[in-house]
Parts: sequence; structure tokens; C-alpha cells
Amino acid sequence: MKKALLAFTAASALVLAGCGANNSSSNSSDSSQQSSTQKQDTVVEYQKLGKSDKKLVKFDLSTNKDNDDTDYDVSMTIKNKTKKDISFDPAQFTLLVDGVQRATSDEDDKVTVKADQQITIDELFEDVTAETLNSDKLTVEYINSKNVVAKPDLSVATTDNSQTQTAVDNSATSTVDDSDDQEDRLVNSPEQAISMYQASYGLHTDPSSYQVSAVSGGYQVVNKYGKSAIVSYNGDITDENGVKSYADYANANG
Repeated sequence: MKKALLAFTAASALVLAGCGANNSSSNSSDSSQQSSTQKQDTVVEYQKLGKSDKKLVKFDLSTNKDNDDTDYDVSMTIKNKTKKDISFDPAQFTLLVDGVQRATSDEDDKVTVKADQQITIDELFEDVTAETLNSDKLTVEYINSKNVVAKPDLSVATTDNSQTQTAVDNSATSTVDDSDDQEDRLVNSPEQAISMYQASYGLHTDPSSYQVSAVSGGYQVVNKYGKSAIVSYNGDITDENGVKSYADYANANG
């Protein structure tokens, strides 16, 4: 009888030990799963961050230019000073001038910036014009206007004026009117040169924003972005794209 009782007691102890082991294993598994879930939850989409965290995320932009191209590529470095990993969809970044979209990203792969680290997205925006980059109302948005992430100064040097003038002068040599008879001229002053320049491009810019100088056969007009054109005495306009005759743009505006 005692032997049977001892055997039953031993068997009961083994069963209880097994249950304890299973419970321990189950608790360990649950704890590991919970830890894994918490770790995944630390990756937050940028637009879902609070205001205080957004202030700790910095966006720096830089430009580079291919020598064979007249436009620029814009790269972005994102610095994450929060304690969270933050995810971004590069395709959601937009470059704007005075609220008007000028460039978007073609990047397809989403990126994650780990806490206290930074990444650079090369050529986030491609083929951006110098005119866009030189705007003083340049902004970068993420998804929408609620997330203006940068108001960068990306001013770039435009074509060397001396080189532009030489190129324009060379192409204009055979088209300008060198007549000394001012009665036959349509353009006799810097003011008239600006007026013709604006008419040819359909502009209404403040005349004081232009630089005008006398050259052989007419006047050179340079706008605030450094782009140059020759306004001939006969009203023809010559720039880097060729010659635009007075008759053509006068008739178009008429």
C-alpha cells in the first residue's frame, strides 16, 4: 500500500513539473512575441509623429549638376534626432515654388532612418532648373502642405555673363542692324530695349530688375537670373536659343 502511494505521489510530481515547464515555455514565447511587437512598433511614419518629435528631424538639401546637362539634381539628407526609427516614402516629397509644384520624386523604395542616425537620398529630385532653385519662395513638402519639411536656399550660379555675352554676340553678328541712322531704328534706348525684351517673352517684370548695356548693333539685356539676350536696333531678339524676329513676336502679341 505504501509502495502504491509513493508511486502515485511520484507520478503526480512529474505531471506537475511538466505543466510548470509548459507554462514557463508558453510565458517565454509570449514574452518574446510581445518584445518583438514592441520593437516593430518603434518604427513610425513621419506624418504620424508629434510636433515635438518632428522638430527633431532635420532635412538638408544639396544640388549637383552634370556637366552635360543644364539642369540640376537635388539630394536630401534626413537627420533623425528622436529616439524612434522613422519611415519615409521618398515619392511623397514635392519641391514647390510659391506653392506651385515644380518637381516630384521617382524613388520607389521606402526608407527608414534609425534613431540618432541619418541617411541621404541621392538625386531625390532630378532635372530641376536654375530658375526654380534660385527662387526665394522654395519649399519642400512631405505628402501635403501640413508637412513643410524645408525652406532651403539652393541658389546656384547661372551661366557666366561674359561667356553668355560672347556667345550671343557671335551668333548675333549677322543679324543685328548696325545702321547709324537712328530714324530707322525701333530701339534707341535701354528703356526701349527692355520693353522689346519683355514683349518678346510676354513678360511684365519690373524694368528695374534688368541690367542693360550697349553692345555692337543694339543692347544686351540681362535678367535677374543672369540670362542674357541681345536686343537689336531693328527689334530682333537673339539669345542662346537663336533669333526671334521683331515681326514674329510683334504679330503674336498683336
